[in-house]
Amino acid sequence: MIEVEEETEEEREAARQEKRRLRKLRVKAMVINHHIYF
Repeated sequence: MIEVEEETEEEREAARQEKRRLRKLRVKAMVINHHIYF
């Protein structure tokens, strides 16, 4: 992703929320995989 110099606070906050959401999904996937394989 290309960093934009003048990004608004709302865009930055939206990006932060998206990162958090993706991290939660990744953790959930890891937990599910853990239950399947171990």
